[in-house]
Amino acid sequence: MSGFHKLSIKNITRVTDKAVSIGFNVPENLKGQFQFKAGQYITLKTQIDGNDIRRDYSLCVSPHSGNLKVA
Repeated sequence: MSGFHKLSIKNITRVTDKAVSIGFNVPENLKGQFQFKAGQYITLKTQIDGNDIRRDYSLCVSPHSGNLKVA
């Protein structure tokens, strides 16, 4: 997978007092691009105060779950 795609947030779950998990909606036409293997990570990108911010997060679900989630 290369490049960035805009995904909407499916859910946010509080895991601990200081951590959350974030699930994403992946459109059908992009599901093939978001297939992954255990241990892989994704880079999330946003803009804050006009600055491009990127952070890497490990995927925290099974590759066979059909979900895309980071924590």
